[in-house]
Order: sequence, then C-alpha cells, then structure tokens
Amino acid sequence: MNLGIEAEIKAFTSIYSEKVLATRTRRIELLGRKCDPQIIKGFLGYELKLQRRRITCPDMVTARYLRVFAKLGAAAIEIPYNPAETASIVPELEDQLQRIEQLNQEGADSPEIRRERATRLFRRIRARLKAIELQD
Repeated sequence: MNLGIEAEIKAFTSIYSEKVLATRTRRIELLGRKCDPQIIKGFLGYELKLQRRRITCPDMVTARYLRVFAKLGAAAIEIPYNPAETASIVPELEDQLQRIEQLNQEGADSPEIRRERATRLFRRIRARLKAIELQD
C-alpha cells in the first residue's frame, strides 16, 4: 500500500481519537455501508440523505460531520455534544478524506480498480475507527 495513503489514514484516525473521543460525545447510527450522502436544507434544519434513509441534523456542521463518516460506510459514529468542537474538527476530517480519495485516484487506470481500492481503504479506516472506540 502507498505510504502516502497510510500516513493520511493515520492522520484521519488520529483526529478522531484525539479530538473527537477526547470530548464528551454521543453516538449516531448511520447506514453501515458506503454511499454518496447528500445534505438537504429543509424547513426545520438540515437532513443527510443516505440512499433511502434520512437523518435530521440541527445544523450544517453536524450534517457535514456525519457525511464524512457516511461516505466511509460507518455503521455508527461518535459526535461531540458541543457544536463548536464539531465545527473545528469537520474541516480537518474533510481535508483528510479528500486527500485519501485523491491518493487513491493516482496510479489507477480504470474506474473498477479505483472503486476496489477505495472499498479496501474505507474498510481499513472503519476497522481502525472501531478499534479506537473499543480502546476508550
């Protein structure tokens, strides 16, 4: 595996362990499989659309946070109670995930190879996140 991707995965999981799990959190259940989530502005706030399921979010920051982990295919995730803490973490998580996706694109000629590599990468990230949660 590419050392650049490995470093980005480590950075992503360390953000989660050091900045998210170090605070008071609550658990949110997600879809549990990789998808292309969409944020929808509604009358009473925001919704995160995960295929046929929708999760109501009080603000855009929460929706963006959940979208990162929904893209990975996480079944459940911890989210800080304090929206200000979430707001400071979201850009870092989004940047790391984008870097991982960009590194995955490099060197892969066909879409099938990129998709297969992304599936393996996201599975590894989910496993590491779960292991981190079990340690705490």
